[in-house]
Amino acid sequence: MRAAYRGATIGLLFIVLWEGDCGGRKDPAVLEQAYELEPNPRKRADLARDLMDQRLETLGSFLSSGTMLEERSPRLGNYLAALDRLETAVREAAHTGTSKRAEIHLRRHLNRLENFKLTVSVLERSVLEELIARLEEVREEVLYSIMFPPEAG
Repeated sequence: MRAAYRGATIGLLFIVLWEGDCGGRKDPAVLEQAYELEPNPRKRADLARDLMDQRLETLGSFLSSGTMLEERSPRLGNYLAALDRLETAVREAAHTGTSKRAEIHLRRHLNRLENFKLTVSVLERSVLEELIARLEEVREEVLYSIMFPPEAG
């Protein structure tokens, strides 16, 4: 009886930690840990997309607060780390469906970042332009992998 209770408690705790807040959004730290533990690159790409969404929301909130965005901002670094995770997972997956989902995801993020760029000061635009350029590089790499998929050997 105690083992069943203990198992149910651990399961419930895992669900609470995984879901993060009541809105069903996963905590970025939990997503990062799940990414590191996940052996399947397709699932890692899904986790990286979720993490990028979280980091973009954090970055958007930061920008809308009126605080100056700097190149060394931890929020910017966290977003770039999530982008690197997505790039790595998509490259390792070498799967057209994963690449297509990543390309759509990156395109949406590019649009949001372009909108953010319109709302910030001139001093902050250069930081966002560098971020947009990095996203475009990754998107082009993903598009190339879609157009010229690796041959099965």
